[in-house]
Amino acid sequence: MRFIVLLALVGPRPFCRPAIDPGPVRADLADAPVSVVLTPADTNHVLITARVRAGSAFDPVGREGVAALTAHEVAQAATECSTVSVTVGLEAITFTTTAPIDAATACSGSLGNALVNPSPLTAHDRDTHAQALVSASIQVIPDLSAQLVRERIYRAHPYGHAAAGRASVAQTVTDIELTAFHSRHYVRGTTVITLAGPGDLAAGQRAVADALLGLPRTLPADAPRQSPLLPEGRSFIVASSKTLPPTAAAGHALPLSPDDADWSVWLDAVSAFNAAQLPEASGSWSIITGPEVAWNTPPPMLLLSVRPASHNTTTTALLSAIQALETWAQEGVTGEQLLAIGGQADTNPDRVRDLLQRVVSPDTLAFAVVTDRNDWFEQAPIEGNDDTTVYIRLGIDEGHHHTVQAQGLYR
Repeated sequence: MRFIVLLALVGPRPFCRPAIDPGPVRADLADAPVSVVLTPADTNHVLITARVRAGSAFDPVGREGVAALTAHEVAQAATECSTVSVTVGLEAITFTTTAPIDAATACSGSLGNALVNPSPLTAHDRDTHAQALVSASIQVIPDLSAQLVRERIYRAHPYGHAAAGRASVAQTVTDIELTAFHSRHYVRGTTVITLAGPGDLAAGQRAVADALLGLPRTLPADAPRQSPLLPEGRSFIVASSKTLPPTAAAGHALPLSPDDADWSVWLDAVSAFNAAQLPEASGSWSIITGPEVAWNTPPPMLLLSVRPASHNTTTTALLSAIQALETWAQEGVTGEQLLAIGGQADTNPDRVRDLLQRVVSPDTLAFAVVTDRNDWFEQAPIEGNDDTTVYIRLGIDEGHHHTVQAQGLYR
């Protein structure tokens, strides 16, 4: 009787199956073998690349650097490969190695086994990594200026710390933490392997695929979803270092994502800008769209990377780069420039101009500079007979610029 009353209340339902069918898709994804891609190449060696979605954005809160240390554990476990280079990205870790043709199968299997069973780090390994962070070494932070701009834009966000982490974490992290991170993020659904070389690569493909069957059959961790913060105006940070090369960068959050219809137009506009920039005596510059566009990233940022010829030309190079950026943002690109880069068929100057005026905001740029003489940089005249500082020329308000010592930034 109770069942009849309930049926009358809710109406007929297909009780033979769940009302919401979970489907097999996610389970199949977790259980599927790792994708191993073969790419023919006319070389005398085999290039082996492994990409794992286990980058620094997935570091536990307050433990920045666990992802990087886990990646180094993996790299040193590939003992059948001569060397394995590690690139720690914001969302992805990339392992790269080369092997002679007759050793490619052994190296492929070794890298596969390393991804499943990394080797624990020694105290010396951790101390070396920590020291490189304390000194802001280019081995762990290749471009400090770009990193500081990213931290400014992505503060309070998973992208808002150096991918290599902090020295204090490197010195205190435990094997339990690294094992837990590996188990959570090194799974089948996060891993892609590529073998590029001549001849038949099937044996190497089987070796690495068989090894990677040992990865956990769990679903990948969700991507960070927070949005970057939009600054109210321009800001400037100067990092003083006697050892790092001169660099500068500027950028802001980009209200555009790879899913947008205008994404291809944006890429064409950036390519046209970069192609039009010729190196000057003061240095060179280009736009990149960082952070990397990986599996499911939040919207990327506009990042202008500047390479001064020397510390003495940093100011001139930065001002020239910003002038080029502002002109590009206002005027767009020409049809000839789009033709030269082979732009998409639906990309035209009018569409580029409309897009740039909508998504590029020069008034909210965050600036960063690495220099060996911060006092000279801040007080140097723009021209021989001009006492205007770089802050005044760039429109940086009082209190929106400060100086730090590069050494110790990532303690």
